[in-house]
Amino acid sequence: MHQKATKEELGEVIIDVIEGEDAGDFKALACEKTLERIKELGKRGFDYSDIAILVRGNADGKLIANYLTNNGCPVFTSDGLILGNSHEGKLLHAAFKMYLNPEDKTSRFALAHSLVRQNKVPSEEGFILEKSTASFGVSALLKHFPKASQLLRPADSLFDFAVRAFDIFGYLDTPNASVDAALDAVYEYQNREGTFANLPIWWKEEAVNKPIQTHANASAIRVMTVHKCKGLEFEHVIVPFDINYKKDSSEHWLEFPYHDELERMPVSFTKENLDLFEKDHALELETKSRFDWMNMVYVALTRPVCGLHIMLKEAKKPTNLSKAVFDHLGIEGAAGQYIIGQEVMPKDKKEAKAESDRILPKTTIGAAKLKMALSAPKNWQEGGIDPRKWGTAIHRILQGPKEKRRQSLERLYRSGAFSIALSERAHHVLDQIGAHKALSLLDKKNASVYTERSLVNGEHFYRPDLIIELEQQLIVIDYKTGVPKEKDQQQLNEYINLLSARFENVEGELLYI
Repeated sequence: MHQKATKEELGEVIIDVIEGEDAGDFKALACEKTLERIKELGKRGFDYSDIAILVRGNADGKLIANYLTNNGCPVFTSDGLILGNSHEGKLLHAAFKMYLNPEDKTSRFALAHSLVRQNKVPSEEGFILEKSTASFGVSALLKHFPKASQLLRPADSLFDFAVRAFDIFGYLDTPNASVDAALDAVYEYQNREGTFANLPIWWKEEAVNKPIQTHANASAIRVMTVHKCKGLEFEHVIVPFDINYKKDSSEHWLEFPYHDELERMPVSFTKENLDLFEKDHALELETKSRFDWMNMVYVALTRPVCGLHIMLKEAKKPTNLSKAVFDHLGIEGAAGQYIIGQEVMPKDKKEAKAESDRILPKTTIGAAKLKMALSAPKNWQEGGIDPRKWGTAIHRILQGPKEKRRQSLERLYRSGAFSIALSERAHHVLDQIGAHKALSLLDKKNASVYTERSLVNGEHFYRPDLIIELEQQLIVIDYKTGVPKEKDQQQLNEYINLLSARFENVEGELLYI
């Protein structure tokens, strides 16, 4: 609080003292206030990337990241938000295990427990739901989740089952970074020829450690724990949830004179065990905890360059940080806003425009609203896209099995890579190409198909998109984007000439997508 300024004495500290009935109420109000502050900074001309949100732990990081994402703000977290630690990930893992063995009571309980922890049911009914689900399975879920009867029905694919599971329990109604990470993991595993039978093992070994990321593009709000921000600086820092003091409760080896064979034993430094510690040792541990907390507060409050924004609990239920700030400022800590210093405008930004009021696009899959790409190209909603991205995406879909092409398009749509206009356009392209005479040969019983196989001619390598081998014919197909060009036909001719040296009756087709 008494750190000397090392730069120009410009900058502001804005303290919002919030009146909340309990911790949950305080955090909900703090989330709203954080969004309000981000919009204000946007109107001044600051970018999303100028803002960092610092939290004490991962649970708070996930809370604020999901809230901001749901309200159209791009968020990036490099912190330890791990899929295996999220309740969404645990729920999906339990659902897959139940699908394989509906009588598995451990999986039943794990699924119900995830729903309870996510406040999907009233808190007073949580224990009853966990117990009844463990005992009776899916039927116990119907009271709160009428679509739960669909959970164990046969699924066409791993991805379809995962989407169904999240839809049944209402996780697709709003954007959720953990849900997206879980679906991404399942989709990747499915494309590696993964199966239902092996998914629980794979999940435990690999997917459980998948980091939950939102958008790593430059213009995104950074959310991280205080521990990870050491040595970093940001134009504006928001501390939304206080930095509460927690006493070190780790175990310490103490002399134990009450047993002949146990000279020492590990004891946690808690209030209940305080009498087991010598006074000097207890004071030393208490002092260390205090200094660790003070260091954490110091790190958090000294990261901003232009502005520090803190949300604190009112004086009726103050925390250690609240008391320290109120005492330093000489205020009583009543609910309201306290502003110190001068407002700073963004530097080196010409004609900065407010971006905070823009509403980022959302779309629907059925009744499910999902977030779309925050790094989308210009005119994305109208169907505009980088031609290279369009070509690459369609190209990859066409390389995959025919029966999975629709699903691949759905994945691009859900993830935000394709808008609804682009998705409709892609469906039309696939229908047109699928009706093409050359591609109809793919359905022939004795057809052999090769995708992106390398052809070597001396020092030169060629890579046609598709080769269809029949008993007395070889068809080379190359996909292209844009308007037809002479060099496209020249490239196709090179493929045909090279293959004709080894095969008879080689033909070629150019398909524009």
